Amino acid sequence: MVLLVSFRAKDMIASWPLMVAHWRWTLAMGTAGFTGFNVLYYLAAQNTTAVNLGLLQCVMPIYVMIGCAIAYKIKVAPIQMVGIVLSLLGVAFVLGRGDISTILAISFNDGDAIMLLAAMFYAGYTVGLRKRPEVENFTMLAYLSLVAWFAAAVLLLADLGFEGSLQWPSDLSAWAIILYVALVPSLLSQILFIRGVQLVGSNKAGVYSNLLPIYVAVLGVVLLGEKFENYHLIATILAGFGIYLVSKPNVAEKNRD
Repeated sequence: MVLLVSFRAKDMIASWPLMVAHWRWTLAMGTAGFTGFNVLYYLAAQNTTAVNLGLLQCVMPIYVMIGCAIAYKIKVAPIQMVGIVLSLLGVAFVLGRGDISTILAISFNDGDAIMLLAAMFYAGYTVGLRKRPEVENFTMLAYLSLVAWFAAAVLLLADLGFEGSLQWPSDLSAWAIILYVALVPSLLSQILFIRGVQLVGSNKAGVYSNLLPIYVAVLGVVLLGEKFENYHLIATILAGFGIYLVSKPNVAEKNRD
């Protein structure tokens, strides 16, 4: 937030009248899409397994398509539904390490319900990007980050009221993780996602979130020396082909979704 506001202060001032005119949109997007999603995601991670977390995150494209159908009357072509199912199968395959029975045997808990709610928050953010004001991407992200910072500060104060203490990172590795989260997931990935929604629309952009578990598996092979298994290849093919089908033009749409 500090980095964005520092570099985009001049543009933020110039865009102030337009953002004020869209203040409800700005508050909702910054609070729900940034603060709400991340708080719920980390809370879910503390209360469920990594497999459940990755699997339940994959409901996001379905939420997005339902949201677009309700808000913008966008119809989903049958071939796109097939694509969603294939991408979900790819995710299930990699999370189950090639054994779908592993996925069928998992149990659900309170953390899973929190993850479903978190996915709903970010799906709402994805759908809402279609109605964004005409502001440069970095400037808009700076405004949303500023709103998210204030929302997070309120939650932090509330948490301090209950817990009564604040924990700081204890070593350099912890600070390095915080720096990475601030620069890559919070800044770079957000600006790329906003641009992606501009180019392909909310419906199609949402399904790309199903690549996350596969990326994690691939990075495990590349960075951690884990063995590349056959199920990695099968999952990548399923998810990739599914995303290709979802990305095909929908003849029922008069406008880009």
